[in-house]
Amino acid sequence: MKTIRVIHKRPSMLAEVVVIEDTLEALHALLDGGYLCVIRLSDGVHGYVDDEGLLKELPLNFLLRGEPIVGPAIFSKADAEGDEVGFETEEEASRVCARINHSVAMDPDEALKNAREALAELRAHQDADEAPDDATDNAFSRLAAIEELADAFEALDGWLSNGGFLPKDWQRP
Repeated sequence: MKTIRVIHKRPSMLAEVVVIEDTLEALHALLDGGYLCVIRLSDGVHGYVDDEGLLKELPLNFLLRGEPIVGPAIFSKADAEGDEVGFETEEEASRVCARINHSVAMDPDEALKNAREALAELRAHQDADEAPDDATDNAFSRLAAIEELADAFEALDGWLSNGGFLPKDWQRP
């Protein structure tokens, strides 16, 4: 039997990469028997949730564009014809899984702290006098700080854009 690699996200739990048989029954089993409803994401990734999840009053899993996603969810990929193919590699699935976990189980206070630290690191490099021998190391440090700042911004933006609460430092009394 052919297998596919998908991401399974249950309420109150982090998403995880799982390998399942390439059957409709296997997808149904990950949704605890629910009827499949497709949700469109990005980068060719789509998800499945229980079409009757709200009627069944399943627990909140996460928010997607401000809308509640309840009950278990599955994330996968399809080919150009729409046939389910899953994620080709463990690395690709792990990368998408990490992105899902970061956006749905994130702490806005921690994301703001990380963004501020990365910005301070960039400013410190900008103000420092660089010796020619340190230029390469400094370039790598700056690149790491830029990536950290971008990750923190992206996480915070996704959190706020999907109805998440403000970091404490941004809340008014």
